[in-house]
This record gives sequence, structure tokens and C-alpha cells, in this order.
Amino acid sequence: MPDTLNAAEMRRLAMRCAVRASEPDCGADDRERLLRMREGLLEVAANADWLSGHRDPAQREASSIVPRDYARAERPERL
Repeated sequence: MPDTLNAAEMRRLAMRCAVRASEPDCGADDRERLLRMREGLLEVAANADWLSGHRDPAQREASSIVPRDYARAERPERL
């Protein structure tokens, strides 16, 4: 097995963790561990994508909603 996995491989492994956690013979402790592993793998995959220059689809949506000059826009003073 290679030392490093790319983002797609991490997502596939995360999917396998979720499938295994949903099986009826999976105990509560194992289910919790597998679901934590799934979340961790998805986070690492997102970071790997970010490092390689890919953006998260949610960020793309948000960037299309927020104007590009938002940081420079005048904001009302807080009370």
C-alpha cells in the first residue's frame, strides 16, 4: 500500500468506513470509531484538494454569492 493517498482515495476509504458503520453486525464502539475516521478522512481529503489548488464546491458557491470587493466594502458601524 502506498504511503500517501490522494483526495479521491481518501474519499473512497471514508465511504467504506460509512458502509461498514451501517452494517448491522457493527458494534456501537466500532460504529463510532468508523464514523470519526470517515469525518477525519473527509477533512484530510478537503485539505489535500486545497493544497493542490482545488476549491471546495461549497466555497465556489459562497464565492459566487459574496461580491469580490466585499472586503473593501463599507460596513455600517456596530452599536
